[in-house]
Amino acid sequence: MKNTLFLLLIIIISCGKSEDIIAQIGDVKLTKDNLLISQEKWDLFSKEEKSKFVKDWINLTILSTEADKLGISQNEIILNQIEIAKNNIKSNAVISRKLSSITVSEDELFNYYKINKTKFQERKNEYYVQRIEIKDKQKLEKIRKFIKENSFTDAAKKFSTESIGENGGFLGWVSAENSDLLFWNTLRELKKYRYKTVEKKDKYDLIQYTDFREINKNKSFIEVKKEIKKIVLENKKSETYFKYIEELKRDKEIIISL
Repeated sequence: MKNTLFLLLIIIISCGKSEDIIAQIGDVKLTKDNLLISQEKWDLFSKEEKSKFVKDWINLTILSTEADKLGISQNEIILNQIEIAKNNIKSNAVISRKLSSITVSEDELFNYYKINKTKFQERKNEYYVQRIEIKDKQKLEKIRKFIKENSFTDAAKKFSTESIGENGGFLGWVSAENSDLLFWNTLRELKKYRYKTVEKKDKYDLIQYTDFREINKNKSFIEVKKEIKKIVLENKKSETYFKYIEELKRDKEIIISL
């Protein structure tokens, strides 16, 4: 092939070479020691990801070499940009080392949760429910007729087989979290003071709701623990970063002219 650089792509399948060359363009080599990513991350790459990484490195190296040949690398603006890039890489490496040892304890996470509970809320619907529970299907028509002539509360007191029947069948505030899916879906379809029968394995529930509300409920610590860990960790890193910068500035003569 004319006007080409010699490309050598070596796929490492087994150990054996003292110098682990992954790819080579002329005298320029990409080895496991100069990957610019950790060995651990490289080992986790799939075959396709490794191939793409190597191809990107080849393209970048070829273009960089061409820039040198054309004299572009000596342009003052380019040299300034290269210097800025070098400073960014070095400063990021320093900060990365400084922040790598930062951890958060369980107590820190829980304390943050206690102070900021209201930041971790979700909107929930709740229904104030009455229920009549019976075992005998044959009684359904009789109960429906009784409700029509009297009230749901009186029917609960007279027919319900569960203890809350004595108090008119008032179950209390019900949400999706403390009811089964069939019960909840039936409840959501109802209109206020309109009842419906829910058939279950060994019983029948006549249910209605007398009130409805939307409330903000705090999520539990377990639900938001991962989210809190990210927040607390970032806060600690940010605090450490700015403290570190200020420490480094103390013995430096800094002049700003705007």
